[in-house]
Amino acid sequence: MFKQLLFVLAFLLVTNTLLAQVSLTGTSYTETFDGLGSSLPSSWSIYTGATSTTLGNTATYVSATTAWTSTTGNFRNVASGDLGAGSTNTQQNASTDRAIAIRQTGSLGDPGAAFGVKLANTTGLQDFKLSLKLQSLDPSSARTTIWAVQYGLGDSPTSFTTVATQAIGGSTFSNNTVNYEFGFALDNIGQAVWIRVVALTASTGSGSRPTTGLDDFSLSYSPLNNDPRIAVSAVSLPGMTYTAGETPTSSTTFTVAGKNLSPATPVVVSPSANFEVSTSSSSGFTASPLSLTPAGDGSVNQPIYTRLAAGLAAGPYSGTITVNTTEVASSKSVAVSGTVYPAGATGPCGISNPISTIRAATDGVVFKATGRVTSILTTNIYIQDATGGILLYTGTGTTIEIPELSVGDEIQVAGELATYQTDKELKNFTGCFVKTSAANEIPTSTTVSTATLCNHKGELVTLPSVSIVTPAGTTLSGNTTYTLSDGTQLRIQNGTDLVGATRPSGAVDITGVVSQFNNVCQILPRSTADVPGATANTASCPEVGTGGTAVSLDNTLDIVWWNVEWLGNTGFGPTNEVQQQANVQQQLQAMNQDIYCLEEITDLSKLDAIVATLNTNTGKSYTYTCGANPSRTPAIYYSHWFDIPEVPSDPTTYAQKVCFVYNTAIVTNVSASQILDFPASLSASAWASNRFPLLMSCDVTINGIKKPLKLVGLHAKSGSDASSYSRRIADFNSLKSYLDTTYPTDNVLIMGDYNDDVDQSIYIDATTSTTNITSFSALSTSPDYTVITRQLSNCNISSTASYPDIIDHLTISNEISTNGAFPASGIQYVQNSVKAIRPITGGTTTSDHFPVTARFLFAATDLTPTIDLPQASFSENATNNFVATIAEVGGVFSSTGNTTITISVPAGYTIGYDNTLTSINVTDGTANPVAVDNTKWSVTNNASDIQLTLAIAAGQSIAANGKSVLGFSVTRTSANTGSASNIVLNISDDASQTYDGNLLNNVYSRIISGL
Repeated sequence: MFKQLLFVLAFLLVTNTLLAQVSLTGTSYTETFDGLGSSLPSSWSIYTGATSTTLGNTATYVSATTAWTSTTGNFRNVASGDLGAGSTNTQQNASTDRAIAIRQTGSLGDPGAAFGVKLANTTGLQDFKLSLKLQSLDPSSARTTIWAVQYGLGDSPTSFTTVATQAIGGSTFSNNTVNYEFGFALDNIGQAVWIRVVALTASTGSGSRPTTGLDDFSLSYSPLNNDPRIAVSAVSLPGMTYTAGETPTSSTTFTVAGKNLSPATPVVVSPSANFEVSTSSSSGFTASPLSLTPAGDGSVNQPIYTRLAAGLAAGPYSGTITVNTTEVASSKSVAVSGTVYPAGATGPCGISNPISTIRAATDGVVFKATGRVTSILTTNIYIQDATGGILLYTGTGTTIEIPELSVGDEIQVAGELATYQTDKELKNFTGCFVKTSAANEIPTSTTVSTATLCNHKGELVTLPSVSIVTPAGTTLSGNTTYTLSDGTQLRIQNGTDLVGATRPSGAVDITGVVSQFNNVCQILPRSTADVPGATANTASCPEVGTGGTAVSLDNTLDIVWWNVEWLGNTGFGPTNEVQQQANVQQQLQAMNQDIYCLEEITDLSKLDAIVATLNTNTGKSYTYTCGANPSRTPAIYYSHWFDIPEVPSDPTTYAQKVCFVYNTAIVTNVSASQILDFPASLSASAWASNRFPLLMSCDVTINGIKKPLKLVGLHAKSGSDASSYSRRIADFNSLKSYLDTTYPTDNVLIMGDYNDDVDQSIYIDATTSTTNITSFSALSTSPDYTVITRQLSNCNISSTASYPDIIDHLTISNEISTNGAFPASGIQYVQNSVKAIRPITGGTTTSDHFPVTARFLFAATDLTPTIDLPQASFSENATNNFVATIAEVGGVFSSTGNTTITISVPAGYTIGYDNTLTSINVTDGTANPVAVDNTKWSVTNNASDIQLTLAIAAGQSIAANGKSVLGFSVTRTSANTGSASNIVLNISDDASQTYDGNLLNNVYSRIISGL
């Protein structure tokens, strides 16, 4: 009976697979979706979790008629967009013109939604042409989704080819017809063919996600024959751009294909006016037709590059590239378009565009802009010219040095246009960010009203006679939006001296830069000088994050600590796990650091994928450790593990882990384990409910200088209540005690989510409103430690998206200097390098915390030798005295008692050394006698008086920037007259770098000759 049941099930599965495909007949296949009811049309499927290599997971279809604006996430039966914008729900329900649609949400189909149809095969058919409608049905949805039209081969394709894309959403209602000719790609295929419409990338922007409709799918074709044919790989090309007066550099490409053609008859590619074509991407562009000669087998397969013609006036252009041959009755055409942007000022990097032109352009285009600096706040710089203003975001994505700037400087930049929270900005500066030769000139503001404020986005303006209405208070708070008496929004930014400043009581003229946030214009005052009556009581912090800007990342140790909010746990944190994983990977790659301390990693398979992609994209070799102790159950502890232990294959139970991701080319000799996890500590309340710190011991090598480090990654107890505060105090006390006892002189860095601020605790007594000292005062008040992130706290810079406090900290032991000089350890924190980074993508769909980063310089003792031998010519049996100097040039103390050198003379000479000498007369010297340190060194090996090995005495050292001078004598014994050879002084290589960290300057040679 069981075998019979299996057979029936298998038969039904096979039958279903066979039925769920279209067997093409006639010359076309059409699906209007007007028959949508309780099920999808035959052969059509819907998916979530679709990727570039998989169809995805079959999704649920809601058959009930649903309104376009319904925000419930699902695949649904809707009225076609043919009904028109503004149609009521009643009209939509009554319409017989239907479409299949999806409403994406954070947990459904964003990304990964797909509609697909399966064709049984295309045997005996050719010349496939596709037409379909993609409809943006809810104009209230501000986010934008990019849908791709693709095809793949086989029952379950593992690769797909994109043939067209269409943007949906962006607060628009649209009914877009997508046409595509497949050329020869689908001709006569004897296996299944899938055609799908898929959202492979996450939606962009903020607000609700769009409702996307698919309607009127039509596929036409003809019987297979051997007639001559031509095809093109695109029906339209992306827009091309350049700036008036410059040489066109932007080009796009398509492919001309042909079959069954005569080699004697050319295929002609003809551009319309204002466009040029070439068969090369870099040369040979012409406005004349190109002639392509078919191969001997009658085929053509030629990429064609097209660009805007040179010398055009500013403005938009459109046209057609026509492909034809006399052997084929109908020609093929490719629509082309482009824009020549007007020229602005000319600067060191060439011709700029007016800022007003830049603001009106499409995102993704790289523009040059010249303007006066109006505002500087960490990585946000505003500039303006005579036409408008714009934000320059110089954080993540910028790879060139940003010069020191002042308000009023004129600069020229080249950056990519982007939109952030609905406002325009230039970012990703990689080739041009320079001051011009123009003298500094302080910009004057433009007087505006609330009605005209949005006409001046990015510009410096003044709102006359306004007062601050809400929220109430006597001082101004950072990261806070205030409403003015005329209804305008005033935004106080952290990092300005307005944070904590007294608030003006009456009407004043407020000056600031205009920003747009989620479609609302705001004025951003830069300092108390912009708000008359506001008196600063905290210092501004323009220096934060600027440290080391002139130093390449290759020359510093760069570390990041970041709480990635339940990465991989489907029960907590961001709900779109695929998007979160992609965002974290992108952020790590953009930061380009040596070591990442990541908290709240839950699914290690996600971390595996992130690290693998990081290695692929960067060419580096990262790996990670989470320091698990497999002898425990569970192996890795996390908050409340005793309540919900990890269950394999159930991501809702996956545990929080602290992990270090590191570059193995720099970080070596790694060992890692959890600390403070003593058996007696395994109670429910110990160390953040057994979320114990992770200690990673390692060696780090920067520019050949190796340093041993102890890195502690932690995730402290959360909560702003009294109990959580008390537990954090106990936990940090135990951590300090452990480190003081176990690693009293090591180079220790303690990083992670401390869940408390350093200037005062996030715990405030609810009854008395009394503030409390930080819960990690054991570290913050100790002379043995420095809290590097105190600077961020003092400047009111937050490390979370929701709260004004910095709770993600770095504390270093006093073996590492913070004063700009190198200590005995040779490790120096780069002053002002600590900063909290605004994520480049994802916002709170990535984490509710921001990455925080800091940089460190390494130095090592550097010994280098010289020989002072004024008389280098030796008569027979002559003896000459000389001195050798071992100098420390690295600025760091040498270790005592282990420096070793060798000195060699050539055959025919002998060398002598007297360790009782305190001075020596150098032969033909000019400053005799010369004081020497022979008593501090001893010969440890003598090779026939030709080579001596010497070691510095115990307790002796060579001071930073100091030297040790040794006296020697050389005697000519049997060297030939007229001979020339070398005395060689060598500092023995020090692999441990305890007395010498630079092996490149350890040898000195001096020529001697026989008379």
